[in-house]
Amino acid sequence: MSQEVDDLIKKCVEFREAGRLEEAILAARRATSLDPESANAWWQLALAVAEKDGDAAALEHFKKTVELADGYGFGWHRLGNAYKKVAMLDEAVEAWETACLYEDDFEWTRYNLIDAYNSRDLASEKEKMLEQLVELDTRGKLRRYDYHLLAIAHHNKGDYLNAIPYYKKYLSQRFDDEYGYSNLSLAYSSQQVGQDLDAVDCCHLALIVRPDFENAIKQLSTLTPKLEKLKGNVRQYLVNHTLIGDGSWFENYVSPFELLQIEEDEDTGELEIKEIQKAKKILLQEIELEDGIVEWMPNLKIDRSRAIKLADELTDETLRYYHAQVYQCKPLLNFLSRGDMSLFLYDKEEVPTGLLSVFVGHQEFARWLSEIFSKQYDVLFAAALSSKNIDVIEAILDGRRFVIPEYEDKCFTTGVRYCSDLLADLKAEQEKVEKTKPTIQAIRFVLGNKNLGRILEVLPPAFQEVQLDAAQMIRNISIDIYNHHGDADLAKEVLGLAENFARKSPSFKIRMEKDVAKLNELIAKEKKDESYLTFGQTRFEITREGIRHGEKFIKAAEAETLRWGISITNSSGYKTYEFKIVVGGKGSYTINVNWKTSSDIKKQDEYFEQCVSAIFAYLLPNVLEKIQGDINSGRSVYIGGVPVNKGGITLKAKGWFSSKEEHCPWRSLHSEIKNGSAVITSSVNSKAEASLSLADIDNAWILHILIKQGMMK
Repeated sequence: MSQEVDDLIKKCVEFREAGRLEEAILAARRATSLDPESANAWWQLALAVAEKDGDAAALEHFKKTVELADGYGFGWHRLGNAYKKVAMLDEAVEAWETACLYEDDFEWTRYNLIDAYNSRDLASEKEKMLEQLVELDTRGKLRRYDYHLLAIAHHNKGDYLNAIPYYKKYLSQRFDDEYGYSNLSLAYSSQQVGQDLDAVDCCHLALIVRPDFENAIKQLSTLTPKLEKLKGNVRQYLVNHTLIGDGSWFENYVSPFELLQIEEDEDTGELEIKEIQKAKKILLQEIELEDGIVEWMPNLKIDRSRAIKLADELTDETLRYYHAQVYQCKPLLNFLSRGDMSLFLYDKEEVPTGLLSVFVGHQEFARWLSEIFSKQYDVLFAAALSSKNIDVIEAILDGRRFVIPEYEDKCFTTGVRYCSDLLADLKAEQEKVEKTKPTIQAIRFVLGNKNLGRILEVLPPAFQEVQLDAAQMIRNISIDIYNHHGDADLAKEVLGLAENFARKSPSFKIRMEKDVAKLNELIAKEKKDESYLTFGQTRFEITREGIRHGEKFIKAAEAETLRWGISITNSSGYKTYEFKIVVGGKGSYTINVNWKTSSDIKKQDEYFEQCVSAIFAYLLPNVLEKIQGDINSGRSVYIGGVPVNKGGITLKAKGWFSSKEEHCPWRSLHSEIKNGSAVITSSVNSKAEASLSLADIDNAWILHILIKQGMMK
């Protein structure tokens, strides 16, 4: 760059800063004509023209700037702004995206991109918008409406737990957005969160903003019947049961208004100091005379120092305001002081919308209340868990947990410990599976006992570790059922029991979906040899479960004898094929299937082969195992009159006039199929043999296989 060009650029900057834009433009134009490759000259020209005539007029100059200095992020940002001015939003988005590559910490570029993505509403840009919002959130640079957009982004991905804090942050700055309350209501009522009472409260807040808001009215009509039913169930339970006894009242909160029997002026909201002092004097006299008992507050025993401290809190304007908020919301007052459950039961005439607004909008009050609320909630929820009444537990968890995020876990300190102990029976069941195959009924009993399964379903995020422990135990049971017992169907059925309380963890849900897909694959593989035929109206099936013919059924594990085969007869030049399958179960229970045909032999043969494949896959292994077990235990088994034992089999060797029995060791035996029979011979004596008809002699196929595969050698 020449000195003259450098001087012209400096003059341009001076003129522009002095507001002499015409002269600034002339200086910059002169610089670009002297040095057309000077990015700075084009940049100064663009800035001067944009300041005088707007970004649109400077578009070509911004474009020239980034052509010469393509790594200049702010240049790309201003080019994007210029494109937007001339309604070239595609080009603007591309320019801003490029700017982000070079100017990582420039928020305005990200704001522009977010606004563009939001206005275009393209599916392909949803993830891009989420990335920009997350980046700004990390930097603490989100604008007010960005919180809503980030909430919606999480909401649309089904991640309601992460959506809720952003909805609340947005609504803490924007109280009059009925759509914000409606969206928050939907997130609260989702299966993942399950806080229907909070959802209903959001609907009421939306209706305060807009009384005819259809979304809120519709949502209320859906949620109210469920909450009304829940309230009725809880009220019925509490008729004969107590969660927090009166001996434990007032442990975590005593209202100074209630204690002193005074109230603020309804019109001014003020309270005279002399009135406080007078009430304090009466209270202390009562404590002195009755040894800490206060007549107008049954079940309270209070010492003098605590009473003085509470009375003095009313002389502090801030603390008096805090206590007044509690005192004015009677369900909250009765919960904090007496453990009453009314706060958590829906009553359309007593929705704490005022308290909700103060809690959301007043951070210091929210922090003060959280300290008291979390302690009392922990006591009440632990009592609810001990009751094992699912309605009571669900009602307490349904919403109105008035704590800021850092106090959330403190609401469940005792409850988490208690729930961990509830998993003991499930853990014991898991430890037995390797040796003993469980039934689905046994696992369901463990989950149903003490309402464990339902409790796990409704527990909030603070219990996610407990829920995941339970889900993992069930998953381990499922895996062991398949690995040790080979039952993919039962493994899948057991795995499904974890679905409801595993859904609150997206990552575990994905893992379970992969497990189910794998089990489905294994089941499909196991079922591939199953055979299904129909003779008229009669079903004939050979499956993993067993063999069925009409109403008769033999389980695969209970099959004891097998035979099958094809016989061919020739009459007057016509061949008739008879297909025969006979399976024996316990005792004399038998399924005998046969059919004859003289036509379409190829098709019938295919059907028969399907049946034989199913026999080999599902019935034969069990029968083979039983026979081997008998032989190995020292017993003799007779197959077609042939004695079979651990040492071998006994064959008959034919002579000229008589035959003799020859015991042949397994290693000497040979078997091959000839004309539908298993012909067995021995190398010990070439004359020793047996011919067993495969279609007519039970388990002739088994003996043939034992010899052929050398399984007894």
